[in-house]
Amino acid sequence: MTKVIAIVTGYGGHLGTGHIQRAVSMAWYLNTLPDVKCVIWSMKPAALFPEEVLQYFAEPGSEHPGLIIRDMRDSTAEEIQELQRSAKVLVLDDLGEGRNTADWHIDLLPNPEPGSINDFQFQQRHFVFGYNFLTSLLNQQVAETDGTIDVFFYGGDDPDPRYEKKILGLLPEHSVCAVASNNKFSFVRDGVAADTLVGSYGELLLASKTVITHFGILVYEALLTGASVITINPSRYHSSLADLIAQKSSIINMGTRDSFDENKLREHLDRILHAAGTVKPGPAEVYAEAVGNLERFSRLILDCIA
Repeated sequence: MTKVIAIVTGYGGHLGTGHIQRAVSMAWYLNTLPDVKCVIWSMKPAALFPEEVLQYFAEPGSEHPGLIIRDMRDSTAEEIQELQRSAKVLVLDDLGEGRNTADWHIDLLPNPEPGSINDFQFQQRHFVFGYNFLTSLLNQQVAETDGTIDVFFYGGDDPDPRYEKKILGLLPEHSVCAVASNNKFSFVRDGVAADTLVGSYGELLLASKTVITHFGILVYEALLTGASVITINPSRYHSSLADLIAQKSSIINMGTRDSFDENKLREHLDRILHAAGTVKPGPAEVYAEAVGNLERFSRLILDCIA
């Protein structure tokens, strides 16, 4: 008998793209398993994914699932109770009041609530990486990319041009920077557009010595590729989450965009970019580890509807 799973999530605005990226990863992997069908109850984000992925999206309430996964941060008890009319509910990284109403809850991201366990080892072994990250690793064509890019900078899907200009102005002289936004990439050296042989998202991360971003899924993807990570966040909330992961990993959290120390950023970048090179994992190794996480996470999910 086929086990049907529905994922409730969203994207854009305060949600960003991390939730929808990992929802598609979950649906993609679960649909490769025998006797499992997974759908995503959300609007189709046509600009983010290839056409073949959009088949996973379905109208909310369809397919009669045996389990609903709600992947958003802020549920209410009423929202969970409504979903429970259709199936049992597992909430993922939920900080809302509906967390305690759900049948199960799992944290893959840090939970800032007092008394939370925050099992970093569990989170590392079950973290679900984004679909575009996974497929760019699988399809990578450039074998030798290590150290091609000094800094990978992501300021958000719709970054403030003033913030972007500020960060680029703080980079060391002659450094090559990949600037990511809206699923597109550009390259800058000394403030001038530059050419590079590296093109896909996975290739960029594998080629980058350091990544400057805010707390989110990119932090975990960058760590998996062996890049140094510096976080500068849009809010104190994001910074508090970065602080939690910084306690258990090598990331450097510099606080918020309106308060970070520019001189300290220069010092960190100078140290990282002039440090002796480290051997980074190859795309096959990174891909295998990411898929291993999906396998372990999927076993947890399927146990809920065994």
